[in-house]
Amino acid sequence: MKTEVIIIIISSVITLVGILIFIRNWKLSKNGTRTIAKITGNFHSAAEDSYDNGRHIKTFYPLIEFTTVKGLVIKGQLDRGSNVEKEIGKKIKIIYDSDNPDLFKTDSFVVLFLIPIIVIFIGILGNVWGVLEMNGVLNILIEQ
Repeated sequence: MKTEVIIIIISSVITLVGILIFIRNWKLSKNGTRTIAKITGNFHSAAEDSYDNGRHIKTFYPLIEFTTVKGLVIKGQLDRGSNVEKEIGKKIKIIYDSDNPDLFKTDSFVVLFLIPIIVIFIGILGNVWGVLEMNGVLNILIEQ
């Protein structure tokens, strides 16, 4: 029973984090300013390197630059990395907070909405599993 309570607590936190990220991204999508940014480089942190079957996997975060509607040039790093360096000079769509242009994200459905929805869904699944396990429903289903 103790394990189920821990799973429910962790799942509830995951669900809450997903909801908060979704709301923040929705507000940014609704009130933010969309523009085009240029990739100026790739940041690599050795601390985030991982190894898979002896293969060295690096994570690269694109460094970008864009100009706000007020004429400010903003330079920063995207918060989503990949194991492939992005092409320098490539243009990407971003969305930024007009009041705080240092707050920006890639302007894509996947980044803004799909990832938070998946996080919420995982949290809900954990809660459902925990409640079913706590009430012995899963044991009944497994035994039959």
